[in-house]
Amino acid sequence: RLYDRQSSQVFIIMSSNMSAGGGGGTTSNNNSDSKKGGMRRPASVPKLRSVALCLNGATTTTDSHGGDDDDAAGATPVNVTPFYELASAPGQAQVIVDQVADYFASGKLNHLLKPNVVALDVGANIGSFALELMRRTGGHAQAIYCFEPVDRTRHALMENVKRTLDPATPLRAAGTIVRVQDYGLGRETGTITFDVRPHAPACSGAEGLAASAMNRDAQVARIVDKMQDPENDDMWAKGKPRLASAVRALVPTFMLKAGVGLWVDYYNKVEKEEVKLDTIANFMQREHLDHVDLLKVDVEGAEEDVLMGMADGLDLESQGGIAELKERWSRVGAIVMELHDVDGRLHRVRHLLESVGGFRVDLEQEEVFKGGDAQGVDVWNVLATRDD
Repeated sequence: RLYDRQSSQVFIIMSSNMSAGGGGGTTSNNNSDSKKGGMRRPASVPKLRSVALCLNGATTTTDSHGGDDDDAAGATPVNVTPFYELASAPGQAQVIVDQVADYFASGKLNHLLKPNVVALDVGANIGSFALELMRRTGGHAQAIYCFEPVDRTRHALMENVKRTLDPATPLRAAGTIVRVQDYGLGRETGTITFDVRPHAPACSGAEGLAASAMNRDAQVARIVDKMQDPENDDMWAKGKPRLASAVRALVPTFMLKAGVGLWVDYYNKVEKEEVKLDTIANFMQREHLDHVDLLKVDVEGAEEDVLMGMADGLDLESQGGIAELKERWSRVGAIVMELHDVDGRLHRVRHLLESVGGFRVDLEQEEVFKGGDAQGVDVWNVLATRDD
């Protein structure tokens, strides 16, 4: 599997075993007869794939029948957790788990990782952030609210809640701590159209946003350039230097571009879906949340809209409105966010968080994002904390 963070995609190199269920959603679903819950369900139940996530950063996986991947033979991961991912996007679960681990790498969030933590996971996907929070709190968080408006992705999230994140016990029902919400958060309430990517669900987002409207030629060129640079072998060849050398030596550039182009087309397939939005201000009021310890936002270009939802109903042209907005933000302990810097978004968000929210803002950029993604857009990890 080749993961290119520049284009926020997972690419799978075709091999002889793809027809057995690796790439086209043909993997059998061992959970398709799950009971329906009380919220909106997808019109057709998506196929899921069972994987064994390695929380120490390894890459061992299993298919839906429990067999080990060839690449994982002999691996002895420290912490392996069963999880479901969409069969149409094999490999994405481990990628997202590794990304989530980066949020906590600095240790600046450690003081929030207490048994009674309350967290909002905006852009929850299949539940990787909730998994990390539950792991770090010993399964004793007070509440983790997971916002996932896309039907098929939320189906996988709900199954992960029941199976791994927050299963039922003799004393409480499944989903008592990890609480799935069937809508997203935005600047205002209503419905919007999502560009849903069945083969790259982590890249789904609001229609037309830079993070979801990717340029094909730029993606292909970026990926091919990186494949031809030996320094990037760990990124795409996954510890197989002979494979990387063989590709560079034997595959002409035009053929490599053609092959990568086919997979880019496959993973950039878009389906439209109408999804519901609420605002963070409405949600906190409705749930009677006086304080949120941690707000996580990963919404593929709509980060500013999520934050501006805190101002819902306020007149920001008045001193009273600004004062009320500051009070609302004072009830949030910390924010971790992936931000796509388009049209000065980073500057505006940083000003909002520092001047209005009262946060101290730290920026981190992963090595693969330096110089911009496939669109030339800088992608940053934003960590907003308080001195106290």
